[in-house]
Amino acid sequence: MSIKIKKEALYSSSFFIENNTDRLRKVKKIFSRYKGERLLDIGCGVGSFTLQLREFAGELYGVEISKEAMKFAQERGIKVSQLDIDEDNLPFRNDFFDIIFCGQLIEHLFDPDHLLDEIYRTLKPKGIAIITTPNLASYLNRLALLLGFQPYLTGTGLRYNTGKLLGQKAPCPHLMVLTLKSLKELLQLHDFNVKEIVGVNASHLLPFPLRTLDRFLSRIPCLAIYLIFVIEKE
Repeated sequence: MSIKIKKEALYSSSFFIENNTDRLRKVKKIFSRYKGERLLDIGCGVGSFTLQLREFAGELYGVEISKEAMKFAQERGIKVSQLDIDEDNLPFRNDFFDIIFCGQLIEHLFDPDHLLDEIYRTLKPKGIAIITTPNLASYLNRLALLLGFQPYLTGTGLRYNTGKLLGQKAPCPHLMVLTLKSLKELLQLHDFNVKEIVGVNASHLLPFPLRTLDRFLSRIPCLAIYLIFVIEKE
């Protein structure tokens, strides 16, 4: 079985469906400041969150690796194409989108430079893109590494997820988990203007005793478990 087929099967799993988290609430709040004619959701899944962005754009587009998820999103009225952004170009002309959303995707890629090239190419001048991703240097990962465990939200394969402090969990196919500093530098190398960086909590994934601490530390982006980058095409 090829890696591409394995990836499509994995990303068809309901494990990747997320609802009403701190990340999604903050993304919507940011989008309310940046409305436009056309919006692209890269890695849109079944389109549940894409539809929540309808109030911020006249036309909704998406790209998705899973054929099953793509068909479901199309039935919901989203203009979705199936592709693997690690290998394929976006099927849109230059300067096409006012807004692009890329949530929890860049860490899954072997070639994040290709993704950023395509975002830059298809985004209008002064257009806005929002990228969310796990933070390799989060407070939780610093603790895990100090104790000799595999950092959270990093993976050890498409089948198993080993070496974690709280034991083996579902597969975590993250290839390049970045720190705030490394992603900021990477975006600047691709000629984006980094307008804002927001920390995001992961309290929906944590046991009760850690939730208050997590919400507090997420206010410090370099320590937060997730990051939101708001970038502009210069």
